[in-house]
Amino acid sequence: MAAQSSKSDKTIGKSTQTFVWVDSWQQQCCGDDFRVGSHVKWQVRRTEPSADWVATLLGKEWGDKVCFAEEHHDNSADAELNGMVQSIQAVTCDRQLEKQSPRLGSQKVWVPIPGSGQLRKVETAGLTEETYDPSHTFDGWIVGVHVEQLT
Repeated sequence: MAAQSSKSDKTIGKSTQTFVWVDSWQQQCCGDDFRVGSHVKWQVRRTEPSADWVATLLGKEWGDKVCFAEEHHDNSADAELNGMVQSIQAVTCDRQLEKQSPRLGSQKVWVPIPGSGQLRKVETAGLTEETYDPSHTFDGWIVGVHVEQLT
């Protein structure tokens, strides 16, 4: 297999590193803690760069780097990724109050500010990262994985 050359070419060769998005809410619900050096076996779906949550928070460069999203809850997973965690970065972003839809009336909700994402290197990913400010929230992790097998 060829090593990954672009976002549109999702073929991963053996002994390749890739980046995986792990949603905070999915991890809180039913994820297992992991750390740098852990072996992971994840159901993943391939990401789309222009519609990707990572690109919204962190910009095109990270949107292009993150090739997979770990998935627990629906049938969108299209592969199983086995590998060793090489790096973990917690992702936070700024939010602002905004009216989302006519059905909410005058009610406002906290929405992410595009491009406001920030990365913080961590050694362990547990159930969540604590944040108490609705204007700055924890959203998930970008995990560097040394791919041993992708099926």
